[in-house]
Amino acid sequence: MAVYHLSLKVGSKGKAAPHFNYITASEKYTAKRGVVHVEHGNMPLWAAAKPSLFWQASDEFERANGTAYRELEVSLPRELPFAQQVELARQLAREACGNQHAFSFAIHHTKASDGGMNPHVHIQFSERVDDGIERDRQHYFKRANRKEPEKGGCAKDRSWQASKRGKQKVAASSERLLEIRKSWETMCNKALEEIGSDARIDHRSHEARGIETAPQPKVGAKSWHLFRRTGDKNERYCRWEQVIASNNAIITKVASKPSAQERYHDALQELQTKQRQLAALHPVRRPDKSAILRRIAENQKRVRRLGNEIRQLEHDTIHKAYDAMVKAQCKRDAGRNFFMRAWNRFYYGGDYVRLTDAYEKVLKRKADKTGERNNLIERICQNPNAQAKASAEYARQAKEYQAYIRRKVELERDLQSAQRQVQACKRLLPQAQRRNGAGLHLTI
Repeated sequence: MAVYHLSLKVGSKGKAAPHFNYITASEKYTAKRGVVHVEHGNMPLWAAAKPSLFWQASDEFERANGTAYRELEVSLPRELPFAQQVELARQLAREACGNQHAFSFAIHHTKASDGGMNPHVHIQFSERVDDGIERDRQHYFKRANRKEPEKGGCAKDRSWQASKRGKQKVAASSERLLEIRKSWETMCNKALEEIGSDARIDHRSHEARGIETAPQPKVGAKSWHLFRRTGDKNERYCRWEQVIASNNAIITKVASKPSAQERYHDALQELQTKQRQLAALHPVRRPDKSAILRRIAENQKRVRRLGNEIRQLEHDTIHKAYDAMVKAQCKRDAGRNFFMRAWNRFYYGGDYVRLTDAYEKVLKRKADKTGERNNLIERICQNPNAQAKASAEYARQAKEYQAYIRRKVELERDLQSAQRQVQACKRLLPQAQRRNGAGLHLTI
């Protein structure tokens, strides 16, 4: 799996040539295995055919307290084929050195601590800037002459040095190095995307990326081979083991917790539950006390109207019907003899029955209206507790409405919280995927 490792090393006078021989497996390091590709660039004419002469001259003519070389040690993605690894190393060398700094780079394929391959590149370059003026070996590394450049040596590029402000160091590394670190991330991820790999690298620190595990230190070839030959563990190897054990404990602890995908699924389920609960909440209308009192007033008006109708029936209809019925009865029972009275009953009897039925219907209408009026009076209108009952009804409805509003606000707040949780888990998914894809092996 692809890992990010890019470090800058500084070599003092006398170490340039030995380090060049080490990374290229030349001279006394010819038996070194794992060197699969070597290239050089921007060499002066006197070292173009034999680049080792450049680094020998750097050791010989660089000033005593000067920097003989700088080196970028960079891990290459395992996922890339060898040809693309070489091309990626060339791109990095061009990005770091351009056309001005002489450089040599070598690609190594060695075994990593996890048993897989650890492809990496060593880019050894000079701080001296080639200004196009031809110089011999000795003059190339002399102090630069700003007024007459041809009389002095090549100037040094100071952008690789860390800046300082008084006695306090502003940055642990130079701005130039930080730019290279970002550019390397972009180049690597583009190459991985082109071959269809999901692996990606990130130049940020573990703390900036929110990763709890500590950065794994480099064991070093000397410590690693010492342990493999004799079983002895020096201080560097012991520190590496401690970091591995600490990281494994953190990984085990994290593995026991729900994964980011599971947390996202749970948050999504909670969001859907809150949405269903809010949709199923039965709405309650806000109570209106004036409406209750208005209904009482309307019933009082209705009582007064019924009273008027009852009085109308009593004074007009009932009296007229009663008088007509009495007159018909008198006609029916009138007569001087038996035959006349029998004839009157036969002739006027129908009118008497009809008027009697009409009178009884009027009485029934009066009784119905009187009963309706009495019920209204008893229930609402003239009951001394009517206002108290109306207030109690309003209080009950207000309590139900307040409970409804409180529940609605709680559900809406829970819904917003669930939405934020879903968004947070969704943002963590790519980080978790990158974290799962981040290996713990490092250059040996």
